[in-house]
Amino acid sequence: VNTEVKPGAINHTISRVEERGKATVFRGAGQRPISRVTLAQKESIFPVRHFVDAFDFSLFEQNSANFANFAMFDRGVSAARRAIDEVENEFIWSGSVLDGLYGVLNYPHLDKVAIATSFSASADVDVMCSEVLKLIQYAENNSGMVFQSDSVAISHKLWNFLDRTRIKDSTGNGSSMTALEFIQKRARAIPAANWHQVSELADLSVGGSTVQGVFCFRKDEDAIRVVSVQPTTPLPLQTVGFLTSQYMYRSYGGVAMMNVGACVLGYITLSE
Repeated sequence: VNTEVKPGAINHTISRVEERGKATVFRGAGQRPISRVTLAQKESIFPVRHFVDAFDFSLFEQNSANFANFAMFDRGVSAARRAIDEVENEFIWSGSVLDGLYGVLNYPHLDKVAIATSFSASADVDVMCSEVLKLIQYAENNSGMVFQSDSVAISHKLWNFLDRTRIKDSTGNGSSMTALEFIQKRARAIPAANWHQVSELADLSVGGSTVQGVFCFRKDEDAIRVVSVQPTTPLPLQTVGFLTSQYMYRSYGGVAMMNVGACVLGYITLSE
């Protein structure tokens, strides 16, 4: 989460600098030309949007709640906060074309990789493990190790499937190690705490098919950042007659991936 954009901003700009060039060997004062390096800056402008809601209660409802020893106001405020958290989470993952904000799933510059192997109970376990590992290593293999993912978020349905599927032992029988455990053991660049089950990556609709998502990324603000402008904030209570309203808002600037090469989104077909 990045909080550099301050409350009151209408939009914010993400800048990315690309460096190009190659040094050469100096072979005398008359050498021409001397190689140059160049810089190219690219900017993207994103709007700031505001998530809002309110909790209303009457004087008589509050009196009844007090009589029943029910913390109605606290529960109402908690529900309003949770509703804002949920819509922000939806924007983080899915974004909103209507509101001009990108999320993980609709980020335009993020590489998307469709795995050809269909995962099922009858599929070759070694092949399935290999496909997931190749996806995890995608960033480093495609960037000459300039980028490397250090975190993995997996559809909870795919996670559970891999956790139920046993790899084969030397005799060809199922061993005590699951496919998920094998993948986690072999993916040495991913710390144990950086594996995540994510329901938002389950049952994605891609090209008319339903697939499970695997998002490999780097926990670094230059690789991916969630732009939080203003945390959920309550306004002063507003009372009109017998009705009191608690208004709340949160300001949000979308998902930005400057070093998007450290991230990749994989699609896997799962048949159970």
